[in-house]
Amino acid sequence: MKAAGIHIVFILRRCRPRVMEALLRQGLSDLADSELRFGARTDGQSQLLGLEMADAQESSYLALRIMKSLAGDYLTLPMEQAPRKFWEMLFPLPWRPDVESNARQRGLDPFLMAGLIRQESEFNPQAVSRAKAYGLTQIRPATGRQFARKAGVPKFTTRILSQPAANLKIGSSILRSMLDQQGGKLEQTLAAYNAGPERVVQWMSWNTYREPAEFVESIPFTETRDYVQAVLRNAEMYRRLYQ
Repeated sequence: MKAAGIHIVFILRRCRPRVMEALLRQGLSDLADSELRFGARTDGQSQLLGLEMADAQESSYLALRIMKSLAGDYLTLPMEQAPRKFWEMLFPLPWRPDVESNARQRGLDPFLMAGLIRQESEFNPQAVSRAKAYGLTQIRPATGRQFARKAGVPKFTTRILSQPAANLKIGSSILRSMLDQQGGKLEQTLAAYNAGPERVVQWMSWNTYREPAEFVESIPFTETRDYVQAVLRNAEMYRRLYQ
């Protein structure tokens, strides 16, 4: 019985990447996550398993999801202790020319744009939030329609927000507008992108903040506070990897 059990685990190890790929392709992400966790427990080499399975994916966002599930507390890992491919899968940059050209056209840091997209959609162009925000930069249709023409997208539809080229044009235009509204203050802009400009106006009225970090720590919404810190952290990682 023991030998049979070992044999079954060996078969699972060999087949798991194909099983995972099939589950993800069918949209069965919950089952895929369970398979990942089972593989990590039985194989005992979760990071290596993550790299193998992530490398087999056709899309960056599926690879990223796998890596985040299996790479453990990768944020505490010094960059030099893992291969570059490990970090590129955790911080992918698909559509890099469009990300960079739209950011620079609007005077934005392209690495900040990449960090924001990673936090918003994990680079899934088909992502739809519970609030019905769409695409890479998670744009609501009403906001998208408001900015589309100015951003160079004359014929706006909700469906077009799932097209990376159009989404990046509109999303970078929205971010530029918010940055201008917040007087160029990055932390406030990111808080506004996540929670809405009206809430940031309210929070700023509560106190006089001497440092950006002081404002971030005062944000009453944990989700927004974590979001601002995560986007800034992402941007720095992208800068170190791709600059």
